[in-house]
Amino acid sequence: MSGIHWAFNDVRWDHEGWYIPELYKVFKNTFRDIGYAIDEHRYSHAFTPEGKEQGVAGIWILHKEVDKKYSMIKVQLNFKFNWSLVPKPGSDPENPQLLPKGTARISAHGFVQTDFASKWLKSPLLRPFWDLKDRYFYKKRTNVFIDLARSDIETGFEKIQDYLNFLPKVE
Repeated sequence: MSGIHWAFNDVRWDHEGWYIPELYKVFKNTFRDIGYAIDEHRYSHAFTPEGKEQGVAGIWILHKEVDKKYSMIKVQLNFKFNWSLVPKPGSDPENPQLLPKGTARISAHGFVQTDFASKWLKSPLLRPFWDLKDRYFYKKRTNVFIDLARSDIETGFEKIQDYLNFLPKVE
C-alpha cells in the first residue's frame, strides 16, 4: 500500500450565468493544459423531454506524476452543470433568440500518493525502509507536492474564471 497524504478537500467553484454548456470543454482543456491526465470516473447527462432544461454531472479523477516513478498528485473533481434555454435579454419577444443560462458547481478533493508504483513496497530489501523514507526523509518534498496540488487546482479555477470574464456580456 502506497502512502496517501491529503492535500485539500475544500476547494469549490460556483458560477451562475451564461455559457454553461461550454464550460465542460473549457474545464477539460484547462486541466489538461496544466498537465493533468483525466479519467472520467462517472458521467451523467439528463434533459427534459422538451429539451429546454439540461444537466451534466460527473466525477473526474485528475492525476499528474510529479516525481519520477514515486509521487503522483490525484484530484477528484465532482461537477454539476445545469442550464435551460431562456430568451436573450433585449431580443424580439415574438421570435426570441434562446441562449443557455444556468449554474455550474465544482468541488475538488486532492491528495499526494507516494510510491504509487509500489517500487519500495515490492522489494524485500527496501520495504523496511519505506516508512522511514516517507515519514522523515521525504516529508518536505511531500509537503511541496501538497502545496502544488492545491495551487494547480486554484490556478485552473482562476483560468476558467478569466475565460468567462473574457466572453462578451449578455445584456
